[in-house]
Amino acid sequence: MYQLVILFTQRDNRTMYFYEVALVKSARSMSELLTYHYIDRLALGSIVHLKVRNKDELGIVVRKVSEPDFKTKPIDSLLGLTVDASLLRLASWMSKY
Repeated sequence: MYQLVILFTQRDNRTMYFYEVALVKSARSMSELLTYHYIDRLALGSIVHLKVRNKDELGIVVRKVSEPDFKTKPIDSLLGLTVDASLLRLASWMSKY
């Protein structure tokens, strides 16, 4: 029992990394980024599973950001695929029109 408590304490003290994520389903998602956190470093372009308004969604990690002043939700899991940086730039440019 004592060891279990220590494990939870160590887990709670992990460093969190914060990311802006674009939803895959939205054509305007690059202009409407959401901030989520994850316990490990992620590559830009990583495709992730996350919850948005209690619905399962796919998102693309667009950039790493500093810890925000508001509470963030966790990224649930990684899909194991990434989007190339040149495609991210193209999607960003297209979202402005």
